[in-house]
Amino acid sequence: MREDSTIEISSSSSELGKVTEELNTYSLTGESLRISFNSKYMLDALKVMDSEKIVIGFTGAMQPIILRPEEDHGLLQLILPYRTTG
Repeated sequence: MREDSTIEISSSSSELGKVTEELNTYSLTGESLRISFNSKYMLDALKVMDSEKIVIGFTGAMQPIILRPEEDHGLLQLILPYRTTG
């Protein structure tokens, strides 16, 4: 997370290289953190959400993240992080 109400998302793979995107947020609270997880799980979770806006909940660097559409409280996706070096 960055202080200017944006989050930075980056992905790297040996096949595609490294990609970094900055996304604007509507609401951003809490401490800045860095978390790593399998991007395939994030893409799978986002594919089933029929919403322009999603809520992403973090509680810590080694805690699962929660994704849900902003308007639909009936759908909840949980993604587990993994430990990285560096």
